[in-house]
Amino acid sequence: MKNLNRNTLVRDFIGAAFCLTMAFALLMIYSGCSEDSSPINGAHGGAAEEQGVYASLENLTISGMAKIALANQGGGLPQIDMRGLEIGTVITLYELDSISFTNTGVVLKDTIVNDSGDFSFQNVTLTSPYILITAERPFPETEYAYSVFADVRDTGKVQINVLTHLEALRSLHLVKTGIGFSQAKQQARTEILNAFGIYGLSDNIMNEDPMEYTALIYALSVVLPTYDHKGIYPESLIFGGEPLEMLFDAIAEHGSFHNIDASVDSGFVDIVNANISLVQLTLATPYEYFEQTGEEGVRFYRTEQRVVEYFANMLSVVFGIGRCDQAREGETFNAPKPDYHQSCIADYGLVCRSGSWRITMVEKEHTEGTMTDARDGRLYKTVTINVGGAQQTWMAENLRFDAQEGSSCNEKWSIVEGCYYSNEALMDNVCPDGWRVPKSTDWETLLSSVRDYYAVPEGTVQFYLFDMADLGNPVGFGLKVQVGSYTTRLAIDPDEDIGETDVKNSVYLSLVEGYGFSESSERLPVRCIKN
Repeated sequence: MKNLNRNTLVRDFIGAAFCLTMAFALLMIYSGCSEDSSPINGAHGGAAEEQGVYASLENLTISGMAKIALANQGGGLPQIDMRGLEIGTVITLYELDSISFTNTGVVLKDTIVNDSGDFSFQNVTLTSPYILITAERPFPETEYAYSVFADVRDTGKVQINVLTHLEALRSLHLVKTGIGFSQAKQQARTEILNAFGIYGLSDNIMNEDPMEYTALIYALSVVLPTYDHKGIYPESLIFGGEPLEMLFDAIAEHGSFHNIDASVDSGFVDIVNANISLVQLTLATPYEYFEQTGEEGVRFYRTEQRVVEYFANMLSVVFGIGRCDQAREGETFNAPKPDYHQSCIADYGLVCRSGSWRITMVEKEHTEGTMTDARDGRLYKTVTINVGGAQQTWMAENLRFDAQEGSSCNEKWSIVEGCYYSNEALMDNVCPDGWRVPKSTDWETLLSSVRDYYAVPEGTVQFYLFDMADLGNPVGFGLKVQVGSYTTRLAIDPDEDIGETDVKNSVYLSLVEGYGFSESSERLPVRCIKN
């Protein structure tokens, strides 16, 4: 079993408390959630505080919520929400001495029994107003425990999440140096946010802008995972164990983790890159899809946009490029080429825009233009790309010509996916005059050129053809994944003889599974190429 509390400051309290648990068994409280709207009952300091005697620390109710921001992995509309920690999470309250801030031996326990993450300690009597509360999640979420350092005289429910844990690590260190509780808490919050490239965030952001707060907690949660992400990241990139312990120790002692150890910096960059690749899957989906699903869909998309901006600013700290401000507007930084390829991470840079670093993918030189289909007057974006000394000019969006027979045009989605065409329509060259349905060799030539330019493995090259919204459109090709998948499938010339027994009439390009050619009996979208 892994050590649930790696940081030494937190571990000291828990280790001492373990030895005294049986002696204080009668003081342990196990209760369900409380709906008391004023959870810190009668907790107001008195005039005797300077002598270490505190009034109104009897019969307290100390309630709170232990939360995490999670992306919905189930069916239906995706969401990122603040949710309660799992049922079975053990909540432990440690009373801290008001002078030394070490554990007094008073230890109380509760267990989360509902989906809201609520906990409550009732009829509590303390001699010190200072407490540390930890939330130890059930297996396999056992890499470390969330915590919060609090004063029971403060009103309002106690919040426990990854940010309060980081703040607790730092503020516990600060109070032991003689800094007062309130000043230590404020300094810790500022230092922690700055350590992750976050500046000027309101102390009341949770209530003022719940979506922004959710994005912040989600971004921190996924780069500081509480379990070994073997199902998502390869063994070599598990950002746990010693590097994570060193990060927490550095946060506690210095308020920052940058330049403490090379393995911490490199591991952090790897896990941020891995999470960027997951956000790219969302941003490659047409925004119109999320608009059509209503307010929840738009909120999910906007939250993902904010998450990737948090990632950019986290990376700016590790790369040591400083804060983005008005004086640096438009300044760019080319990030080191990622070594980790899960879901195809594109080469990227950082650009300073409106006081925040943004991720932008490295572009291959291309020329954007337009063309008009004389048949219906529709205007299309185009892109011309140098491929091996020659040029290819493609439509930068799918064909939307209604060919009547042999075509299907969904008014709701055609602006993104284009119309779908039968094999017969393709054989009649449904493209405008001077343009044609591409052959497999056209695709191979394009993909080979892009692969050579970016020096990436064959199975990841197609990634650069996608338009990632805020992150960029590196080749100008503008592909979007089809709704409900991470793949787009397009028609190729059905008359082409590619020397195989099976007819290959489509190319599929996936953000997670590479690309290839296959036979399809269904109608297909078309991306025309100029003769």
